Amino acid sequence: MVSTRLITKNGTEVPIDYRLVKRGERWLVYDVSIEGVSLVSNYRTQFNKIIQTASYAELIRRMKSKQAEVSLDDDSKKKPAPRTQ
Repeated sequence: MVSTRLITKNGTEVPIDYRLVKRGERWLVYDVSIEGVSLVSNYRTQFNKIIQTASYAELIRRMKSKQAEVSLDDDSKKKPAPRTQ
């Protein structure tokens, strides 16, 4: 784990911890914890709630839908704006 602190403009310190795993010669981040809130734990909780209230298939459907939405947003940012005269 690598512990860091982000200092905001008003001087507030925000603790950020990175959990890493070594794969070959590289270190990879697999979780980020901001002020003690783990990204992995947060997603796991959300996923479990969807599975319990709907189904695993619904979780996959929502994830694919979100992925497509993000992909479209990325594509629109890459295209130059149309010229007007």
